[in-house]
Amino acid sequence: MMEYIEFILLGILQGITEFFPVSSSGHLLIGMKLFNIKEHGIIIEIFLHLGTLLSIIAFWYKDIKYEFNNFISGNRTYFYSIIIGTFPAAIIGLIFKTYIDETFFNIDSISYLSFNYLVLAIIIFASKFFMNGSTIKITYKYALLIGIVQAFAIMPGLSRSGLTIVMGLLVGLNFKTSLKFSFMLAIPILTFASFSLIFNYSIFDSMNINFLLLCGIISSFISGYFILILLQKILMNNKFWYFSFYCLILSLGLFYVQ
Repeated sequence: MMEYIEFILLGILQGITEFFPVSSSGHLLIGMKLFNIKEHGIIIEIFLHLGTLLSIIAFWYKDIKYEFNNFISGNRTYFYSIIIGTFPAAIIGLIFKTYIDETFFNIDSISYLSFNYLVLAIIIFASKFFMNGSTIKITYKYALLIGIVQAFAIMPGLSRSGLTIVMGLLVGLNFKTSLKFSFMLAIPILTFASFSLIFNYSIFDSMNINFLLLCGIISSFISGYFILILLQKILMNNKFWYFSFYCLILSLGLFYVQ
């Protein structure tokens, strides 16, 4: 019974931290360390990301439908922008998959998180000074720049949503456009990563925690959906940079306990 509670809590943690700019992967590593879950770190993380992927699709359903209709009608600029923005993370993920798994998802070695959270705190705080963008159109250049910073977020402690939203603001996008593109950009990566594992039955056989993962997916979906609603309100009130204080405190705390 305790295992189910732990995975539900991990799912809630994933739902909250995936969309807030505080690095869900970093928090999951900390959570798994606290719950003494020492194996299959990256597998658990990707399955919990499936829940937040579903919450992205549910939250942005109308926008996804709108862009799909644009694609069918021949207006494919946004679709191609997502492809361009996906390339950097996809290439790095495929080339360095083994290294990333062994280096950054080793539960017993997460000392690097303190530094990564410090970097993240500085980046998010800096967004305070360029919050007045008004551009609503995603160009291929903007898509590539946002995609490059998304690739860095493969490392736990560097928030994918934080880096991509800040880069969007830096190039002059307004909050809503930056937020939407950030999470549209997550759909291809999370879809490929999640379903490549779902159809790998050997993973299920070795883990033997199918229902535990399902509990985590459901809880991450529910919590993620409501956090997206809250995050949109935070962005519209120009309070995004407030998260830098949390990241700084977490960085100092991790450094202290090392």
